[in-house]
Amino acid sequence: MTNEATPEARATGSAIDDAYLLALGRFVHAFSAVESTMHSLLVYHAGLSMGAGAALLSGVRVKAAMDSLNRLFEYWKNDVERATLLKPFKQLSEILGVRDDLLHYGAQEDQFGELFVTNVERKHLPERATTRQISIADLEAMTSDLRIIRNHFIASMGLRGRSDWATPEFVAAFNRELELPWRYKTRPSIPLPKKRS
Repeated sequence: MTNEATPEARATGSAIDDAYLLALGRFVHAFSAVESTMHSLLVYHAGLSMGAGAALLSGVRVKAAMDSLNRLFEYWKNDVERATLLKPFKQLSEILGVRDDLLHYGAQEDQFGELFVTNVERKHLPERATTRQISIADLEAMTSDLRIIRNHFIASMGLRGRSDWATPEFVAAFNRELELPWRYKTRPSIPLPKKRS
């Protein structure tokens, strides 16, 4: 895929071009990998076999899985694991909000060629609506963060030091990655478009 505009984008001068769509596809792919790992994380900490986990938890969404894990850690008084996953869960929650808006409402373009996503048309009360800018840089930052979040989940499942598949060099590199700062910073809300009546 090139960085040229799609035929539709070329005809309309839209910012939703191949580069944006490629970044969006990478982001969605990275999010689905985190979703799969989140399911494994929940099964692991619940102490279930993969079969039982699939039977009981296959429909659990990311937000519900994070809530369930926090309740499990609270019940077992596992403050260490709860604290360890606090930051990845917080960043994933931020990204989840953007992901939901993008997939359910799609990006739009303002008169200056800047992309934004809003749910204003589907909210009955204006104060419940959200509007946020979105860019290729945002998608790339969230994709990078999702890789790190996934690695936090892998580490939580006790796979960090498994000598049967991880060399010391790999473990050192893996641990360094867990210390990387988040790249995606939540953007402040932008003024809402007027709701059409």
